[in-house]
Amino acid sequence: MANYLNERGIKTKRGTALWRATSVRALIDNRIYLGYMRMGDTYSPKQDHLQIIGEATWEKCQETVKGRATCLKHEMKVPERTDTFDEANAETKHMIIARLVERIEINHDYEVEIKFRISVEQYMRIAA
Repeated sequence: MANYLNERGIKTKRGTALWRATSVRALIDNRIYLGYMRMGDTYSPKQDHLQIIGEATWEKCQETVKGRATCLKHEMKVPERTDTFDEANAETKHMIIARLVERIEINHDYEVEIKFRISVEQYMRIAA
């Protein structure tokens, strides 16, 4: 799906023409299309005027994505859990970094700035 959008030059909500699988997955998982708004971990009661797809379509998308993720997991032989980053293989390290890091910038003085996708508090909840 990301390749399809990229090939057609369709822009993301940020105005870039680079779609990633994670961007598409976020769209598929977003319950707003069913009419639910979210604030943090809390969802609103259903807002019929926001619903643009039916429950059956949304559920079918979830089943499709889950099935693909299960197939990929078996094909990639990703470990269930890596105790420490240093002990992980290169593929697992790449996967972890891709999930945690949003952007890396290097300025003219060669100072590195890393913007993470999650906060330290969120990471600690995941690691626990």
